[in-house]
This record gives sequence, C-alpha cells and structure tokens, in this order.
Amino acid sequence: MTTFDFGFGPVKAHRHTNPNGSEGGWVADTANVEKNAWVSGDARVSGNEDFVVIGPIGSRSAFLTVTFKPKLLVTTGCFEGETLAAFKKAVRKKHDKTKYATEYNAAIKFIEVLAKVRK
Repeated sequence: MTTFDFGFGPVKAHRHTNPNGSEGGWVADTANVEKNAWVSGDARVSGNEDFVVIGPIGSRSAFLTVTFKPKLLVTTGCFEGETLAAFKKAVRKKHDKTKYATEYNAAIKFIEVLAKVRK
C-alpha cells in the first residue's frame, strides 16, 4: 500500500500515469482522474474541494488548475506560482490587454471568491 500526505495526514494514493506514459502527480485512491487527463509535476489530486480546474483557457487553450489546500498553488502552461498576485502579474506581462488577459482575469476573480469560501 502506497500513501501520500496531501496536507491532512497520509492517505492511500498513487502516481497518475499521463496519456504519454510519463509519471504524473499524486492522486488519492478515492479521487477519480480520467485516463486522458494530465497530472503534471508536483500536482496533487486529493478530493473534490481542494482544487478547481478551468479550461481550456488562454492563448494555449490550456487548463488552469488551482489547488487551495494545503496552500494555494496556481498552475497553467509554464506558469506555477503560490499567489494570485504572481499569476496576475504574469498575465499582465504576457497578455496585457488581449482577449486572453480578459479570460484569465475573469478566472482570477472566480478563484478569489473560491479562496475566501474554502479557507
């Protein structure tokens, strides 16, 4: 039996196998992740209230994943950061006043509300 600590004590978990066969992030055995889903790097899937996925979104039509617990983590494309302020700055720098900035800024507003509710 393999376990992983998602921040609330160890639970039964496994590493996800990504569609290309590479090893993905940790997934709790109680979570459901489709076989065609990518769980990249240090991503963790542990329950239905710890994260939200929005997408496809942005210039790459990628998925924006936000983990709320044990700490906030924002991941999309090549961006990974621990604050919404850092993500806002990256969006402003990369997309300025494009339609992609509008999409990301709407997502950020949604995430800000969720972050308050899920504390």
